Formats: sequence, structure tokens, C-alpha cells
Amino acid sequence: MSAMRDIARVAAEADLIALFVDLDGTLIDVAPSPDTVVVPPDLAPTLLGVERALGGAFAVVSGRRLDAIDRLLAPFSAAAGLHGGEVRLPGGALERAPVPQIGRAHV
Repeated sequence: MSAMRDIARVAAEADLIALFVDLDGTLIDVAPSPDTVVVPPDLAPTLLGVERALGGAFAVVSGRRLDAIDRLLAPFSAAAGLHGGEVRLPGGALERAPVPQIGRAHV
């Protein structure tokens, strides 16, 4: 996780920067199934430190649902799930992208 600390240090020196990091294959190793990933014990504290260093301009983005991200990264909570379809706003409110209605003509 020292690379994340280095990124946080460099980014903290910039005025206008936000950092978005993918979860699977970036912060945690890819596993045979989504339920078998191993989360390093120092990951959540490191993510919280990066978030503080960037003044909150940091989030994890994943194809996973937000509730699944929460189970893996708690107490860290700055995340977007479903590739941005679910977003946790500052203060904790959830925002979900509308699901388009597809008619039979499009199927």
C-alpha cells in the first residue's frame, strides 16, 4: 500500500485533482469468484488516509453494487458502484441512475 501513500502525497500537493480507483484487479487481486476476494487488512485505513489527504476528492469505482463494496471496504465509504450507476454522495445519500425502459421493439 506504499504506492497509494505516494499517490496521496503527490496528489495532495495539487490544487485541482480527484482520484478514482478501480477495486477488483487494482486495489484487490482478482479471484475465481467475486465472493472469494481477499481484502488486505490495511486497505480500508489506507483508503481513508488517501481520502483525507485529497480533501475528500477520492473514491473507489467498481462494477460491484455499493452494498458489496461496503462489505469489503468498511469503514471507507466513498464509492461508486455498478460502474457509476450507484453513487454515494457526500453525507451518505445514495443516487442511482435511472434504468431505461426498453420496449419489445428493441429486444
